[in-house]
Amino acid sequence: RPKKPKTQDMGVAFRKKLEEAAKKSAGCSVTVGVHKGEGQYDDETEVGMVALWNEFGTKNIPERSFLRSALNENSALIAQWRIELLTNVSQQKMTVEKARGAMGFRMRELGVSKIKSKVPPPNSEATQKRKKAEGLASDRTLIETGLLMRSVKYRVSVPAGKK
Repeated sequence: RPKKPKTQDMGVAFRKKLEEAAKKSAGCSVTVGVHKGEGQYDDETEVGMVALWNEFGTKNIPERSFLRSALNENSALIAQWRIELLTNVSQQKMTVEKARGAMGFRMRELGVSKIKSKVPPPNSEATQKRKKAEGLASDRTLIETGLLMRSVKYRVSVPAGKK
């Protein structure tokens, strides 16, 4: 009967596998956000610019962070996902590219959920009146046409030979 490995030995082996998986993913990246060329509003304003204005605020537009805040608020969950995905890569249950894609998808969903959450501050009185007159939900701060929300995407970059 084979000897059962010590828990400490299993922990060392697991850590080694995680480190190998992390090395495999070196040079790979995933970006989440509104990437260049995602679209325009009817007035030809790039959706990426609107995302930038809302994420950081301007002189006339209050900051309504939907990406940075979503990722910061969920940093512990993202760390758990990272371990889960690295474990899957180390056990050859998924490729580095698929793991990055899964992470990108999950992080994108955090941003979209944040947009749906009525990010403060509330819309100005003028914006609320205009939205009501147009038959829109006046209390939805980042949703008017839905283009911003639909434009939050993720992209995975994996160098050749790392898939």
